Amino acid sequence: MAGIGQYKMIKLFETTVTADSNGDNKETQVVRAKLYADVTDLGGSRTMEHQQLKLSGLKQFKVWWRPDWKINQNWQLKYFGQMYSISKIERIGEKRFNWLITANAKS
Repeated sequence: MAGIGQYKMIKLFETTVTADSNGDNKETQVVRAKLYADVTDLGGSRTMEHQQLKLSGLKQFKVWWRPDWKINQNWQLKYFGQMYSISKIERIGEKRFNWLITANAKS
């Protein structure tokens, strides 16, 4: 995977719902940022779904993001071609990072 040292490129997407000309709701994803993150794999858990073994895709991403812009759980992120749903967001006080994002891989 390409990156800068141990940091990997991620993209943050904001999901918005808008009405089209017919009045139907359309969900769109807008890229809000491309940034580098320190990625940690959190799990080795396995579950059975529909007679198939499924591995947990839980990861933590440490990122530097503007403190006045709030990331919420309607946002998603893309890492190495896989979309992740954000499940937890924490402010941290490290020198290089200020947000800790926990996300689960979408299937």
